[in-house]
Amino acid sequence: MPDIMEEDRRQSLEDSGSGPQPGACGFIDAIESGRVYGWAWNPGDPSRILEVDLYRGDRLIGTETANRFRGDLLDLGIGDGRHAFVFDLPAELRAAPPLEFSACFRGTTLPLARGARVCAPAPADGADGLRTDKEKQSAALRHRVEQTERSLVETMDLLSLLHREAGALRTGVATASRDVEEVKRSLATAERFLLRFDEFMKNQIELGETDAREGRCLRHKDFAFRLIAVFSTVGFVGAMVGLVTMVARLFSG
Repeated sequence: MPDIMEEDRRQSLEDSGSGPQPGACGFIDAIESGRVYGWAWNPGDPSRILEVDLYRGDRLIGTETANRFRGDLLDLGIGDGRHAFVFDLPAELRAAPPLEFSACFRGTTLPLARGARVCAPAPADGADGLRTDKEKQSAALRHRVEQTERSLVETMDLLSLLHREAGALRTGVATASRDVEEVKRSLATAERFLLRFDEFMKNQIELGETDAREGRCLRHKDFAFRLIAVFSTVGFVGAMVGLVTMVARLFSG
């Protein structure tokens, strides 16, 4: 991270026109240690990630995506803070004056504004002998700060991923809970149905046994009536035979 005071950063954000008006805005905060630091954002489409073309003079030297997180951007209302970029200059260009470099929104000629403070780039390879011990110590410190910055960016990316995964997991758990409750309700309904069906079958069995007993009684009664009828018929026939025999005896006598 370049050594830029907080008030300079705030000034750069204000000078770039980062208010609520539509249109992209951005800034080159610093050119230091062979890197170009800045940010790009579109207030009209705040979640969109922009890309930036880097130039030396009129020659395009590369394109960088402005998707790095910076806490100062978040504090100042620049979207979610993930709109910074860091572009590594080619080794042969690190000794070039910072004023030779510029940046535009990708595919346009709309330039990014430049910060009030621009640090000098690190000397090219082989120029270590020209630096004082203090400059070497400062460069080593900046290098460690840059490494720390990269680690922080990677950590923020990991935390963001974990946050999204946790949200998806919570959604899945909530859905599973609803499904479990629905299954419970279905099981309760099925249980009530089975209980009612069981009572119905018991009633049917009881009714069947009653009908069977009544049927046996009716069959027994029918059989008894038939026996009575047979006996009655036999008795009547016997009586008629006796009467005829008696009449015959009278006439024969």
